[in-house]
Amino acid sequence: ELAEYLFNNSNASIRDIARLSENRLEMDRSYFVTLVESEEESADINMQLVRSYLYECLKKDKFEAIPLTWSNTLAMVIPVCSNRDSFDEPLSWPAMIRYKAVLEKKFSLSLAQGGGRVYPLDELRKSFYEARIALTLPRLLNEHHYVQKFSDLGIYYPIFCQSPQDIKS
Repeated sequence: ELAEYLFNNSNASIRDIARLSENRLEMDRSYFVTLVESEEESADINMQLVRSYLYECLKKDKFEAIPLTWSNTLAMVIPVCSNRDSFDEPLSWPAMIRYKAVLEKKFSLSLAQGGGRVYPLDELRKSFYEARIALTLPRLLNEHHYVQKFSDLGIYYPIFCQSPQDIKS
C-alpha cells in the first residue's frame, strides 16, 4: 500500500497506511525517502530480490528502514529521530551510501541514488518527489553512478524547492 501511495500518487490516507503498517510507520516521527535505480536497462534485474537482500542487511545491522520496490526502482523510507528538526541532516545518510555499494557488489549493478529531505510522515510525498528529482536531474545532465541529495542540487535547488504552481507562473 505504501509503494502504491508514493509511486502512483494514490488517494489513500497516509494515516490509514501508517495504521496498517504494523508499527513500521509512526505519525509522530519524521522520515526521508531515498530512491535507487539500476543504470542498466536489463530484464535480468530482479529488484524484488535486491529489496529482499537489502531488507535482510538492514535487519542484521538493526537499521530501521522500509524498503519498497516499484518496477526497476528501489525506494527506502527511512525514519529519523523524533526529536530532530524536520530539515536537519539525517544521521543515516552515510549508511545508505554503504548499502548502495553492498548492493552494487552483490548483484553486479551500477546504481544511481537520489535522496529527499526529512519531513513529518504526513508530508512523506514531498521527500519522495525530491528524491525523484535528485535521481532524475543528474541523469539528464549525463552523470552516471551517482548519489545525489536534493539539498545538494546547486543552482537547481531553489528552483525545485518552489511549488509546481509557482514554477509555472
